[in-house]
Amino acid sequence: MDNIKEIINKASEVYGNQTIVRALIAGIPLVGGSLDVLLSGEGNKYAIRRIETFIGALNEEISLLKNEEINRLYLNSEEWFDLIIKAFNCASKTRQQEKLRLFARIVKNSIVVGKDFEEDEPELYLKIVDELTPIEMRVAKCLYDLIDKNQKNDVNKNGANGIILSAEYPEFSSEELTSIFVRIERTGPIRELNGSYYGYEGGTYLINPLFKKFKTFIGSI
Repeated sequence: MDNIKEIINKASEVYGNQTIVRALIAGIPLVGGSLDVLLSGEGNKYAIRRIETFIGALNEEISLLKNEEINRLYLNSEEWFDLIIKAFNCASKTRQQEKLRLFARIVKNSIVVGKDFEEDEPELYLKIVDELTPIEMRVAKCLYDLIDKNQKNDVNKNGANGIILSAEYPEFSSEELTSIFVRIERTGPIRELNGSYYGYEGGTYLINPLFKKFKTFIGSI
């Protein structure tokens, strides 16, 4: 575990030393100076507090692992170091506790022996959580669960629309789901069913393979 803490500490030092970024901000005409003061003052306090919360969640996640469950090869790789840096960046941009916990779980799961993923997939998973709002994450999860259940029952197994989803989950209205689906699709977890089918007017969505792998990798959302 000391090795993990050492890598996290090194990554936090790199993340915290963003002198080039601050120099670029200061160079913005008219507002650069005041923006730099804000980001290095109150704004920096917010970012540090969020990163501290993320590190606390990561500590809780990793403490659940046994030494033999840790993939030492990946742990000492440049890829994991880059993942930590990106996780710090994502964490600094959100106050949402559930997102911070998901970032921590993604980082932790990346060093678990036996986890099956391509080299850049954990970074893509960070991006999905980073770009979606909590309600969009909730809708994506509900859509996934509904399609998965229907496939097992061989009912509407090709996808679902807002009417079907709102009937299963009354917390959402079919009207609001229309725009939420569009926003989720832009991030990549889902895609709209396209094609010319008798009586089909659009609005039915399928789960992309990437989101299926994400769900398998991260577990519960």
